Amino acid sequence: MADDGCIKSEIEEEINRIYYFSTEVELFDDTENYEKAVSANIATEVRRRLRFEYGRKGVLALTESWDNPLLWSHYAAQHQGICIEYNVDTRATEIVRPVNYHAPRSIFASDMFAWKCESNEVSRKRVYDTYFYAKAPQWGYEKEWRIVNEKSGIRQSDLSMSAIYFGMKVSPVWKWMLAKTLNSDQDVILYEVFADEETFDLQRREVERGELESRGINRPAFSVFENFMTEEEIAGLTVGERAVKNIDLKA
Repeated sequence: MADDGCIKSEIEEEINRIYYFSTEVELFDDTENYEKAVSANIATEVRRRLRFEYGRKGVLALTESWDNPLLWSHYAAQHQGICIEYNVDTRATEIVRPVNYHAPRSIFASDMFAWKCESNEVSRKRVYDTYFYAKAPQWGYEKEWRIVNEKSGIRQSDLSMSAIYFGMKVSPVWKWMLAKTLNSDQDVILYEVFADEETFDLQRREVERGELESRGINRPAFSVFENFMTEEEIAGLTVGERAVKNIDLKA
């Protein structure tokens, strides 16, 4: 499809090209179903154009819930990860939007045409919303919200962090490291997640930073014997273990 400012003749030329190649046996072997071949090739062109338009954007996916076991299993390494909680202030509400689990998934070529060649804002928004915010109903349990950025990759967040939840299987090393890292940001609350003894529900308890830091020797036993470790043993340590011991990561 042509770029912004395209004219009708350019679109007609593109469609004629698609019609022509839809009859080529080498490109599509279902010559008995001509219309199906044309539709498939138009769909391919629409997908290619969408990748060109949106493929370089970044998406930050968030959820309303910290206590969903499936989310901990799917996105936090079987409870070995963390959940970060953010405050959503007035400014953030302008960029954070909920996923629509009941929206149609199809993006129509007619909307692409109206957007790119007629500068139709309604069509542009419909394409954009479908591409970034439409998801199958089966994913509804995620209660997902998204922020779409112009470029992918790491960038400064417009959200303010308010809490960190440690999964049930998070290593004590990482808890200790995060408590130390956030030492200057006392407004961030630390929680440990645990399972209710009588149900499958996840619960939380606030952890005092001083408690985590006082667990110094509750760090892995290697820290007790650090002066007796060989180079081979040091090489076998994880990044987190080396950080706790203050060992050069190149060791």
